[in-house]
Amino acid sequence: MAPHAAKDLQKKLALAEAEKAAESARRAATEEAEKKTLLEHLSKPSGVSDEVRMQRAVVGEQAVGKFADETLGLAVVHGALDDGGRKCARL
Repeated sequence: MAPHAAKDLQKKLALAEAEKAAESARRAATEEAEKKTLLEHLSKPSGVSDEVRMQRAVVGEQAVGKFADETLGLAVVHGALDDGGRKCARL
């Protein structure tokens, strides 16, 4: 390989690495800006009154309790109907 061809390849490689580094820096700057915007948004008051917030919490607790009861009921029914794989072994 000629010496000038090797230098051209080195220049191309350096240019490609510089482009990668610049893209990485742009991506990091974008992510940092998005993070800053989100933190600013989350640090502001929501505008929801304490009364509404408490009502929502009660509704959420009720939903979680109901889901837990339904899940437990399904587990009991499943356990009662499960034959432990014996049916497949008899075929």
